[in-house]
Amino acid sequence: MPSSLHTLFQSIFLAWLQSNTAPDAPIEGATPELTDWLGTQPKDFTFDAYQQLAEEPEWGWQAIEFSDMFDGQFFFYVPTAWAASMHSQVSATFEDAHAAPQQAISLVSVSTWQAQAHKLLTQQRVVAFTYYPLFQPYYHQWVFVTAGDASSVQTYGVFSSGDWLIVAKGSAPQGDAQALSHQLTALINSNPWYGWLQAAKRQKE
Repeated sequence: MPSSLHTLFQSIFLAWLQSNTAPDAPIEGATPELTDWLGTQPKDFTFDAYQQLAEEPEWGWQAIEFSDMFDGQFFFYVPTAWAASMHSQVSATFEDAHAAPQQAISLVSVSTWQAQAHKLLTQQRVVAFTYYPLFQPYYHQWVFVTAGDASSVQTYGVFSSGDWLIVAKGSAPQGDAQALSHQLTALINSNPWYGWLQAAKRQKE
């Protein structure tokens, strides 16, 4: 039986993918299952705690280019030990110093990812999510965490610009608070559409 949090996220996230109808303000939630892994309580948990207002030691910005699709760089905030490896015109992976994949980055159309998201949310349970309206109605940021029968949890960052999405997917072993915190820190602070977002804001000034 899906939790109330899963049902809430599923309804607003799929509605947004279909019609671009998003909440007017930031929203977040977490289940006791998620907060147990992090050693805290739902009432004490907030995704905002992972925001880093200044660059921290062993963290930094790395750029990825999908030059065949967009003229510009996409910026991700990740541990300095991670390095980007391009796999195709629309996909890349951040790998650690041992070449182990840490996050998969994809550039996809909203219409393409609709079906994938629907399938994902029928196979996995959402244990936490947050939404940030970066610059409505054009730029949005979603971060959510899912779990299933496997011994790992999946983390997703979905960053939108019009008809396009940047989807960042990571994973962490269940119960590994440090690995999960690294994934959440990276997703909360990354801003792939930074250049386009700043340009759009300037046009409104």
